[in-house]
Order: sequence, then structure tokens, then C-alpha cells
Amino acid sequence: MPVELKDVRLDGRTPPTVTSRDTARITWTVNQSDAPVLGALVLQGASTRQRLEDGELDVWNIPGIDAGACAVTVANASSRRVHWRLAYVDAEGEHFTEVHVARRHSPWAPAWITHPDWSEREAADTGARAFLTQIEFDPAHDEAVELDIATPGVAWASINGLPLPQRLAPGYAQYKSEIPAVSIDLTPYLRVGENQIAIELAPGMSWITQSVDRYSKLTNHSALLRLATRIHHHQLDGLSQVHTPIWTTGRTSATATHWYGGEDHDLTIAPKAVQMVAAVQVEDTRPIWWPEHPPAEVTETLNPLSVTRTDNGSELIDFGTNIAGTPRLRTSTAQQLVIRPGELLSDSGHVTQWSTGSPIFHRLTTPDETTNWTPKFSYNGFRYIEVEGAPAGSCTWTAEVVRVANKRVGLFRSSDPFLDRLHQLVDRAVQGNMHSVFTDCPHREKLGWLEQLHLCFGALARNYDVEAHLRDSLHHIRAAQLESGAIPNIAPEFIDFTGLPFRGDHNAFREDPNWGGALVRTTWSHYRCYGDPRVLEENLGAIESYLAYLATRASEGLLNFGLGDWVGLEHDTSRALVASWGYARILEDAASIYASVGKHSLAADLRAQRTQTIGKLIAAHPLGRHSTQAEIALFADLHTSPSSALLDALQARIATDGRLTVGEIALPALIRLFAAHHADDTLYSLISRRDSPGYGFQIASGATALTETWTMAGGDEGEGSQNHFMLGMIDDWLHERVGGLRQESDDIGWKKVVIEPRMLTGVRSAQTSYRSAQGHYAVHWDLDEGILRIGIPVGASARLQLPSAWAAPSRLGPGHHVFHRAP
Repeated sequence: MPVELKDVRLDGRTPPTVTSRDTARITWTVNQSDAPVLGALVLQGASTRQRLEDGELDVWNIPGIDAGACAVTVANASSRRVHWRLAYVDAEGEHFTEVHVARRHSPWAPAWITHPDWSEREAADTGARAFLTQIEFDPAHDEAVELDIATPGVAWASINGLPLPQRLAPGYAQYKSEIPAVSIDLTPYLRVGENQIAIELAPGMSWITQSVDRYSKLTNHSALLRLATRIHHHQLDGLSQVHTPIWTTGRTSATATHWYGGEDHDLTIAPKAVQMVAAVQVEDTRPIWWPEHPPAEVTETLNPLSVTRTDNGSELIDFGTNIAGTPRLRTSTAQQLVIRPGELLSDSGHVTQWSTGSPIFHRLTTPDETTNWTPKFSYNGFRYIEVEGAPAGSCTWTAEVVRVANKRVGLFRSSDPFLDRLHQLVDRAVQGNMHSVFTDCPHREKLGWLEQLHLCFGALARNYDVEAHLRDSLHHIRAAQLESGAIPNIAPEFIDFTGLPFRGDHNAFREDPNWGGALVRTTWSHYRCYGDPRVLEENLGAIESYLAYLATRASEGLLNFGLGDWVGLEHDTSRALVASWGYARILEDAASIYASVGKHSLAADLRAQRTQTIGKLIAAHPLGRHSTQAEIALFADLHTSPSSALLDALQARIATDGRLTVGEIALPALIRLFAAHHADDTLYSLISRRDSPGYGFQIASGATALTETWTMAGGDEGEGSQNHFMLGMIDDWLHERVGGLRQESDDIGWKKVVIEPRMLTGVRSAQTSYRSAQGHYAVHWDLDEGILRIGIPVGASARLQLPSAWAAPSRLGPGHHVFHRAP
């Protein structure tokens, strides 16, 4: 059987791809087999498919690639369309992968246009505008047609009246310094001859004015509504023609749009009755930025769990699960509706919006004909919708889950209902905040709070392929970095939180080392997970500036600013300890980054600085009997091998408190302390409690996504979202300890792992799998069957730490392995 290559990707994305990078990193995995990989790979690329098949390799011809390395980085091609494939060469000949297509973005000096109403700030409103043009498609000459769209707004594109699957494109950017763009392959949707292209455009996040009747988190006047486009006709002979289409523009049925507060649509406005005028040119010198994440799409459709009537006659639809997305209506009745989405119900059985911001609603006027409607220019976080104005039986509702379509790469299951439900809560919250940036919540803020990127890295990367998406996140952090070198707590920074006081710090909501430190810590986590050194090089300059800034804020190596242990239930936790612990972690990861790029002297200096910071921190904050849970956990986390006495102290404090009190910063340290001493059963008992705030309490209270606080309620700082993944780091424990698969501490790219399942009392089986950069790992243990199954990909190895009853070796190589427990 020839070697089979899987998961072939370019720059962490599934082909076809369009990239703006100078280099291309081709990655793949090899089918799992007990047989050794004998032979090598050849990367082949040509300007046409025919040339590729004829062996005229005028772009790439790179032989001798080690198949087990699973990656090769090459100089990127020109802006022409490239057809490429990998060939595995062995004694039996060449075995080709399918042909993939890639294109590099060519330089673009866009011609910006807008609707006349949006040419001046004073005339701007919040309605949407349509832009129309015609293009020809001749498959006898055109192999493919691609459309580039640049706008600070939200674009909804359609061809010949049929909407394209992309939603909410092109996504967030630091609008004051750049404008995002997206490429769309139109080919599958075109018909021979003339085609009408329509782009409906609304301001999105780029232009938000406080509304008198709708909720808004902020005011943001970053960019007036504008549009730039170009069309690429890729011809069969390998040449490309690029032109800028001529657009007409007019108003649409969306008479008002608000990124937070909802939309107004009057569907009785006939498109043919809309006056179309020539689009006007506007000036803009901001550069174009090309996000790399997959497009946002509808990834799931939910039918109602129930439809009931409230005491005031409105219709209440329960979809059973808290999601981020849009409601969709199908009706044939003329009516005027008000649709209110929400996560919760009040005691009287109506939608309440206290956790989402209020008022959020959509107003809709439908004609006396078949209507299929969904909001086009925003999305909501909701489980319920309450609809006013709908006669009984006149409406059919579904809910569409909308998120960036990162592929699922991980799995966790167990025989324990609580553990499975806990994983589902985390997973639903990750999906609910997987938009162009990883947001904190899909309603009240929709902002990219940064601490989640590194604290919950495992919840993201062990479940979804977020390699390209997290590179975008790091780009946003660099773009938001201040001249001082400081990193704002959110990126892009759509609002400056300076002057919002928190426990004596008037800058806490703008600058905190455990938030800004995401620049360093996510960079290192990304490199460890995916093995692409370019992510280190891209962020070195910003990291250097940030380290210099933190040094100016340090006093004798310690920091004392920021939000402390956010959402912790014990407000006495020392902010200086929390901030300085974060500083030590930043120094540790920065040292690893510098060592990896060959800057060993700088790495040694940072490690020495970290050692000094830890020493001073321990001296300045000695533990005592009144230390909080967070202080004990963070103190223990400063030690390479924390003593059992620290675990005893933590457990004694938990017993005294009668509940879990740590916040999101200290929670990973608490989990690591329990795991380090194999106290996983004790940790399970703690997190599964239904009678005190925590995960078990959330599940027992009916949560369907992870909530923002342990209590599920609002707090002094206004938190209270029911769809928030910032406490999702428990998912690491599920995959790594209960499932039993974790990356070796010194590994890069998932070539070395540790297999050490913690078989909890009362849990009879568990399994975890992960399609990593090196290939597919799987661990499945079952005590009732007395069997342990392990899968290791080609080029990888595993260190086993199992009870002696399993009679397994200490190390494993690639292949499928089965072990039986002694009776």
C-alpha cells in the first residue's frame, strides 16, 4: 500500500488559498501505519494544470523532502495562479496528491467608491447600500474568476440573486490604520455569459453611533462606509486579467443596521423600485490587510425545541442551546414583526436581555408573498427569540450558528455524563466566540479580550484548526500596540478604556500584563503547537517593545497593575502577585522564543530576570494561613515542582471557603497543582459540585454554554454573559489528564507526546484524539473491557506513564497499539 498524504495545507489553510506572504509553508500528515515510510516527497508547481500534468514545472520543483517532516517552506510564487501537488516517490513510482490551487495577492492601489449618501460624515446613516455590476464568464477561456473585496464594513455578496456562503466578511481590523479585504472564488456560482454581482454593504463595527433606542457598547467612527473591488479572470493559458468593475449603487431593504443593537428591514421595498446611481469615488490612503482565517459561515442549523405563546400574545421560540448566529424566518404572510433575541427568560416567561445588553431587536416588515429572511449585517448571542406581531402559525423559525469555519480537529468523550457535558459547554462557548477575532461574548461586547488566547489556548487548538486564525489574532495585537510598547487589553482596540477605574487602577481595563502578555505567550504556544518558526520572526519586534515597556512599569522586578484575578470570588487576592506571576510567565516564554531564533544571550538574560522576579515575588508575598486560593495556586505555579504542602494548603483553604474562589488567571495554576500531585479525583469532586459556584453549578442550573462567572449571574463589573469561554481551560485537563494525551514539555510541533490517562474513580472509559501538525493521535481506555488503544502518527513518539497493571512499554513509536489490563 503506498503512503497516503492527508491534511495537505498551505500556510495552515486548506486549499485553495490566496496569500500575501513572501514564503509558503506546505504541510501534510502521513497515514498512520505500522510500516516505515520509505521514500521522499517532491513538491511540484506550475502556472497551469496542463503544464503540471505534463511535467513543465515552472513554479516549484523541489525534490528530496522528508515525508515524515510533514512541512516544507518555500519561496512564494508570483501573483499568478499556481497549480501544485505533492508526489510521494518510492520503488513503485510516483503517487500524487490531488492538484491544489494557490495565488499570491498582487500589489493593490484600490479605487475607493461609496454611495453618495456616505461620501461625507454629516450625511452618513446606518442603512445598508447595494452595489451592482455585471461580469462575463466564458469557460472556454476562463479557468476561474475571483473577486477581491476591501471594506471596513460588512459585505453580503450574491451572484444572480443567490447569496454566497460567506457571512460578516471581511471582519475586524484596526480600522484607523488598515482596511481588511477578502478574496472570493466566484467560479462555482457563475453561469456562462453575463452575471450580475451584488454586494450589500453596511457599516458593521467600523461606524457605530450611540442609538437612542438600541443597545451599543461603544461609539466608533473609524471609517466611513466605502468599498474597493477588483476581479481576476484566470485564463486557461496561465495568464490573468485584472480589472476594476464599474458599480452602481442604491439603498436596500435594510433601513437601519447596528452591530450591537439589531437591524430594521422593510422587505416590501421592491429591489426594482430602488433608484440606482453611479457610485462616487472617495480617497483613502490606508493599506489593505488580508485576514487569513477561513470565512464565517453557517455551520449548524437548529430547529426550535419549543414554540409557545406568552401572556401578552408574543411568540416565544426556544432553540434549546445558547449560540452565536442569526434567526431565520420563513413566512408567506404580510406582517410587522419585532424580534428580540436573548440568552435567558425572566420569571414571567419573557426574553430578558440583562446578560446581553438591552435593547437588542430586529424590526421586520414582510410582504404578502414567500419570504426567507435573516439579519445580514450583524449577529446575536441567544437561545430564545421573542417575536411580537406574528399571528399564530404564520412563521417558521430556525437558528443558524454562524462562526469562522475552522475545522474540528479534536475529540473528547467519556462514560461520565458530567465530564461530557462540561466539554460540550466549553466547546459551545468557543464556537460562540469564534468570529473574525476570538471575542469574549457574542452580544454585549463582541471585543477581542486577549487573555483568553493564551489561558484557553488548549480549548481552542485541541478542538479546532486555528493555526491561521491565531496568526490573525497576533496581527491584531501588533496593530494595536501603543507607541509606548504597551499592549491594550483588547485587539483591535475599538475603545480606549483608560480612565475606567478598577480597585484603584484607572488604567486597569486598558493595560494588564496577563492580557497584553498574550503577544508573547500566544506566540510561543502557537510555535509549540504548529512548529512554524515564521510566527516567532513576525512577532519579535513587537515582543521586544513590549518587554521594554514592562521593564519601565516594574519596581524591583515586580508589577502591580491591572485587573488582578478576574472574576475570582475572593477580592483580597494580591494584584501585585497576580501581575508579577504574569510577568514571570511572559519572561519565561520570551526567553524560549529568543532561544529558538538563536538569540541565546538575550534568552539567558531573560531567564535570569525571571529567576530574580520569582525570588523577589516569593519574598514579598510569603504565604500564610489567610492566603487566598488564587495566591496559593499562583505561588505554587512559580515552582518547577511544587511541594505537596502547597496542595495541602490549597485544599485546606478550599475547605474553609466551602467553594471554588479562584478567577480566570489563577484557575490554570490550580488545575496544574492538582494534576502535578495526581489529585485528579479531588479536582473532579471540586469542579462537579452542584451546590456551590462552579462548573457543576452551571450544568445543574441549565447552562448550555460556558458562562462568564462561576455563579452565572452579573457582578460588580457588569459581567454576566451566558456564552463566554474564558473559564474554559478545564478542557485541557479533560484532554490531557482524563483522556491522557499531552504534548511533551520540550516538544515543538507535536512530534513527542506523553500518554498518561488519569482513570478517575467511577469513570469507566474515556477517549481523546487530536489531528496535530504531525498527524493523528488517539487514546482510548476502557476499564470494563480492560483495554487501552493508542494511535501514534508517522514521525512521532510517545512516552507512556501507566499503572503497572497495563504491562505497557515506557515508549512507543508510530502505529496502532493495543494493551490489556491484567485481571
